[in-house]
Order: sequence, then C-alpha cells, then structure tokens
Amino acid sequence: MSIPAGWQIDIGLEIHAQLNTRSKIFSGASTRFGQPPNSQACAIDLGMPGVLPSVNAEVFVKAVQFGLSIGAMINQESRFDRKNYFYPDLPKGYQTTQLDKPIVGSAPPKSCMAASARPSPRAP
Repeated sequence: MSIPAGWQIDIGLEIHAQLNTRSKIFSGASTRFGQPPNSQACAIDLGMPGVLPSVNAEVFVKAVQFGLSIGAMINQESRFDRKNYFYPDLPKGYQTTQLDKPIVGSAPPKSCMAASARPSPRAP
C-alpha cells in the first residue's frame, strides 16, 4: 500500500486505566472490589440535581506516578470536560473525559511496546 503524496498516517490510542484509589475520582464513594452491584454509588455519581463533584487528589498523584514510570509527558495544565450523550446505564446523561488536556500526555512508543515484547510462555 502506498501513501498518497501530502498524507501521513497517524495512529492514536485511547487508554483507560483503573487506579487503585480507595474512592472514586469525583466522589467519596468506595471502590472496594467484590461489592454488590450499585452498592457503591452516591448522589454525586448519579448526577442528582444540586450536587457538585470534587476531584480525589489521590488520583492526580497516582496518574503522575504512572506517567513518569512510562516516560510520558506530564501536562502542567489538565482539564475535565463533559461528553453529553444518552446511554441506558448513565443516568446523569454525561461522561467526564480528559480528551483535550489529560493529566498524562503522550509517551514514547517504546514504553508501550516493552510490555508486549516479552516472550509468551509456550504450551508443552
């Protein structure tokens, strides 16, 4: 396959990570593993009228630690945005995203490749 003149191929990855914090990113609700469904939600998680989220500071610390461990760029400015859409299990009607200004920015491809470059165990 040839690339037309003036064009270039850009490949981006959207990475989702679950940090091991004791509470959720925007509320004090627990994140304890193995709890019954819907037992760890509060008014903030549900987007009830009049509630305002506040960011769990532990998330920033752990995100920066992760970013530094893979050699990623740590952005000096970070922003959370609302992505509005309907989804049956999203009662508040929006998802919070860091599309434009994430805490952790780009990382060199080699840091992502190192984990997948390990030889896999062979079946006997």
